[in-house]
Amino acid sequence: MNKSKAAFAFSLLVLCACSDDDINIHLAEIQSAKELQVIACSSGNRGDYVYVKDEDIEYECDGYEWVAQEEPSSSSLGKSSSDSKSKESSSSEGSSSDSDDISSSSETQYSSSSDYYYEDSHSSSSFPTREDFLNPKISYGEFTDARDGQTYKTVVIGYQKWMAQNLNYETDSSYCHHCASVGRCYTWEDAQTACPAGYHLPDSAEFKELLEMSMGKTSARSYLLSKAGWDFADIYGFSLPKSYLYRDGKFDGEETNGATLWGSNSRMYDSVTNTGLTFYVSTSYDYGSRISFTYTRYAIPVRCINDTLQPYGYQGEYGEFTDERDGTVYKTVDIGNQTWLAENLRYKLKEGWSDANPQTGYGYDYWYQAIDTLEKVCAGGYICGLAPDAFPRQGLCPKGWHIPIKDEFDTLVNFVLENYDIKKDLRSIMDWPYRYYGSNILGFEAHPVHSRNSEDRYSAVTYWSASEKDDDEVWSLEISMDTVKVVPCYKKSSHSMSIRCLMDK
Repeated sequence: MNKSKAAFAFSLLVLCACSDDDINIHLAEIQSAKELQVIACSSGNRGDYVYVKDEDIEYECDGYEWVAQEEPSSSSLGKSSSDSKSKESSSSEGSSSDSDDISSSSETQYSSSSDYYYEDSHSSSSFPTREDFLNPKISYGEFTDARDGQTYKTVVIGYQKWMAQNLNYETDSSYCHHCASVGRCYTWEDAQTACPAGYHLPDSAEFKELLEMSMGKTSARSYLLSKAGWDFADIYGFSLPKSYLYRDGKFDGEETNGATLWGSNSRMYDSVTNTGLTFYVSTSYDYGSRISFTYTRYAIPVRCINDTLQPYGYQGEYGEFTDERDGTVYKTVDIGNQTWLAENLRYKLKEGWSDANPQTGYGYDYWYQAIDTLEKVCAGGYICGLAPDAFPRQGLCPKGWHIPIKDEFDTLVNFVLENYDIKKDLRSIMDWPYRYYGSNILGFEAHPVHSRNSEDRYSAVTYWSASEKDDDEVWSLEISMDTVKVVPCYKKSSHSMSIRCLMDK
């Protein structure tokens, strides 16, 4: 490769690294190791690979310099292109339908004894089965590919429904290497049409949604990589196994630093070199998972996504209530043995207020406003001393509803703790900061209203209660990015707080 081509490889890396934080080139190819001198290696492209053709070795950037990976021995070199296209395929499993069968697979620990792993040097009995990669704690569905009768586990993550196993459908340009366990490797062109009817190859937006739902690029490994082989938690049951990439006529070993999947977007950098979109799940906290681009002539695994967005959020039926004071209509929802407004109060306390946001309602600055007591009675908003017989306290809530007391907020929190995910299921699906979307499974639909710090503009919502803690503080329900708890707050709050009304019994 001449200097102009080396410069091109360098510019390719720089171009990708400077464009989008989630996009970086994963692999470049050069002729000789000398040309590495013109390709930068720093913390910004740690984990990137460059393949040196003369030496048949990959070099990895460790954040400081390019480090040669282990050279394959002559006795374990990959098979030729024609030999590698084994006709291995798995037998038909299950019926042709999507179902909610629970996987009965058990966890299996596996780690390869070598960075280079080939079918001709290892017995199949030492390699985990396709079921070994699954998370036995996850309730998987099933889908049968009508083209060849192969059955795949499926899993719902947020709005998306994914195959929980890599595709193993044979195409003209797919390559088999333990494919009954980890699926086949496809060239980018074949990958575009390899998924069965009802499923498709994910695009960059769908991969980005999966990355966000997996708590971002530094945490995705715990949500998406399988327990077997990687030894990560596989929280979502995505169960991504180790990849065995097919490059330039042979399988050249497992990816030990992460797993790569094809996507459906491509880029052409010049008239010769094509790259296709990939999703890379990294084992490294520092390097992180990301959307990348890899040469389309390489063959890598495929994971298919369902064509239809899945139901998400509250699946029950909301009730309805009209506030006779101003005609505002609210949704209501039953949670445990309590009936709540499913929206924040939008009652205009005084003239001059602009219309309330239908999602966040009005914010009320003082406790005496929330409980509908004159300011002079509460000594500037600090001391009210409500009598024991003052409950339920209607406050600003409409007739038949009241401001919750601490015990009623505790009842809500304990019910969710015992039966649901306290960190997600009370929060709304959208509007929270990046990576902290809720599920709204309970229909409470708590939207963020105020900021707890300067970095996240809307990162929490806090609701007034009618229960005093002492002369200066009252109890409140706080729903933040990572916690739900009943906490004390000042009667004269440092920020406006919301009101969520509870139906009288």
